[in-house]
Amino acid sequence: MVPSDSAIEYPCMTDSHDELVHSDANYSLHPYTDLAAHQQKGPLIIARGEGIYVWDDLGNRYIEGLSGLWCTGLGYSEPRLVEAAHRQLQTLPFAHSFSHRVTVPTIELSKKLLATAPDKLSRAYFVNSGSEAVDTAVKFVWYYNNANSNSVNRP
Repeated sequence: MVPSDSAIEYPCMTDSHDELVHSDANYSLHPYTDLAAHQQKGPLIIARGEGIYVWDDLGNRYIEGLSGLWCTGLGYSEPRLVEAAHRQLQTLPFAHSFSHRVTVPTIELSKKLLATAPDKLSRAYFVNSGSEAVDTAVKFVWYYNNANSNSVNRP
């Protein structure tokens, strides 16, 4: 931790640090957290990130060693990613791929991924999390076996 000169001015924060701590204790649950210790100690309120660093709402800087639980491997606030996200949010903030729908970025990324994938992989399927990926893999097995008239015991 490297202390900073002052607290972070975060654009959407309207509450003071103490109000945020109180609100967190009363309205939030945290995974993998000792709740009794959390009630006594309070949260570490992360306000912003840049590169490998995050800052709390009091202005203290930390190295974020887990890359935001492995989803910010290129660092926080990477200008190229910010610009790409900004462009996409201006164009199409969200679209699903159900019922024959697809977006141009999905097609382009699928093509790039499969160009580097082993030969046996012929399609890309995008999900939001590991648990969704596992759930989908099970459903693909059911689908495959049903389509090929194989009996599969389903719960």
